[in-house]
Amino acid sequence: MLQALAFVKSEDVIEWFDLIQKKIRVVPRFPISTWNLYDRIMNRQPRTTNAVEAWHNALTSDEKKHLKIKELLEK
Repeated sequence: MLQALAFVKSEDVIEWFDLIQKKIRVVPRFPISTWNLYDRIMNRQPRTTNAVEAWHNALTSDEKKHLKIKELLEK
């Protein structure tokens, strides 16, 4: 249930947390702005960095270890 907080407006997260959890709230380990996805979804941006990770994996694969700068820029 707490995972759903990632899709709530940043300014409403604490209110919704209090409604879901009946425990004493402590200072969060990470700021809300680092894990909240509401604005990204509303702006139709990706939720993850899969595209960047895929590019990095392709770059570091064994067959591409010896790319020249020109070849890298063409990719």
